[in-house]
Amino acid sequence: MGIETEAHQEEEPPAPARLPADLIGPVVGGLRSNDHIADATTVPLLDPSECDAFLEDLDETAWQRMKVWQSPVQDSGAPAPSRGVTDEKVRRGLQQQVPGGNSGPLASLITEQVFRVNRDVYGFRLVGVEHPVQLLRYGAESSDGYVEHIDLGPTTSLRKLSFSLLLSDPTSFDGGDLSFGSPLALARAQGTLTVFPSYLSHAVTPVTSGTRYTVVGFAIGPAFR
Repeated sequence: MGIETEAHQEEEPPAPARLPADLIGPVVGGLRSNDHIADATTVPLLDPSECDAFLEDLDETAWQRMKVWQSPVQDSGAPAPSRGVTDEKVRRGLQQQVPGGNSGPLASLITEQVFRVNRDVYGFRLVGVEHPVQLLRYGAESSDGYVEHIDLGPTTSLRKLSFSLLLSDPTSFDGGDLSFGSPLALARAQGTLTVFPSYLSHAVTPVTSGTRYTVVGFAIGPAFR
């Protein structure tokens, strides 16, 4: 005994949902445009004397080789949990957690200023700063630097703003520029904090003489969507 079935008919795709015409104007008109969505912002934060005093008190035994975050692929083909690995073709230098940690005086001062810049310039939703804020040392011994990259990715999707505070006297090193296609001259002033969206491509050019010290980190919030 056979089963009778209805002939299959091709269904037309549903029409795309549209806003009523009388709502389009108010909705679009109410959205906030951000003219600084691809800008880096620089603000003075520390006096040169404060930077020098901070560098004099560093724990020279705490340095570790810089790492980059990678998501290796397992034998099954699925990505494994991300981990920090040393890859000096990508990033060369030394790092340690900023003295005092994220709740210490320097990291707290930076966090306060980053949130102020976000309020005045970017308007992103932020909830805090990623742990740990790091102190970086780029030296000329091995032409330390960081190739062009972005700070946002599958395992770092909560990053909204990146920041970099230059602690070194710019006359004490050559190279080592924070570059967004070309060196950002304003970022090369001692005690200057540079803030920029974490999706902007940037690099640290190789240091050719002297040593460059910076404090870097990331303000985080709900993932972009």
